[in-house]
Amino acid sequence: MDAVNKETDVIDPDRSQQLVDALTRKGVNQPCPRCGSRKFGVVDEADLRLGGTEHPQAVLPTVVVACDNCGFVTLHATGALGVPELEAAVDG
Repeated sequence: MDAVNKETDVIDPDRSQQLVDALTRKGVNQPCPRCGSRKFGVVDEADLRLGGTEHPQAVLPTVVVACDNCGFVTLHATGALGVPELEAAVDG
């Protein structure tokens, strides 16, 4: 993934590199489907809530990747990438 290398202040640089390495191992290297750019950045991780309002919500941990040119956003399931989940921060 020649272009997923931009680090942001949102995510820890070591974690960002871990995610970039995982995406690279999986062959995530195609240009942006909207503008054709090959420059992307890992923005953060996010929990995608599944199940709607009528069912108990399941959570799918994802990594958020954005095109540096047009901002097109993709989500990649961290489990499919073989990346361990981060421990939840506990206040106290």
